[in-house]
Amino acid sequence: MIARHLTGDSEILFFDSKEEAVIKFNVLTMPLLTICRENNGYDALETVITDGYDNPFAVRFNGADLPDLDAQLNYCNTFFSVGECTVDDDFTHYVAEFSEWVDESQVNFFNEEDANTKYIAMIEYATSEVTADGFLHNRINENTIIDEDDVTLLQISENEVYFGYSDPNWTIRINPIK
Repeated sequence: MIARHLTGDSEILFFDSKEEAVIKFNVLTMPLLTICRENNGYDALETVITDGYDNPFAVRFNGADLPDLDAQLNYCNTFFSVGECTVDDDFTHYVAEFSEWVDESQVNFFNEEDANTKYIAMIEYATSEVTADGFLHNRINENTIIDEDDVTLLQISENEVYFGYSDPNWTIRINPIK
């Protein structure tokens, strides 16, 4: 999983083995770690990277204090995590919840019917929250709701919905496992 502060830019990558996933993790994170070490020294690395995860293949980068790192991250806090799980044979889809608080992002696996049911329920819940009494909003079309300051509260696309009405913002995505 690569979770980004700009939640719509987050992604899930699938590999046939954990070894392949770790190789990709290293390819993606080693250049970032090198920038940290070269610009801040090893002792200051903790201010840039949140560690302490139970997973040795999980790291969160916040480039705000290092312009070179921030540019590499496209000015966006980023969380890399290698996960491993066994899914039932009929699980063909995932529903990912990408949080603006990147290390709180998660992915769950379902069969196609259950994935669609979960995804629709999440959209219905979010829509009901946005359109609740007392919540000022403007519906641009059936897929977009903004507030009186033109801030996007809800944006629905083909396989993704963005929720901008709460803190943190988040994106829910449904896709086949590839």
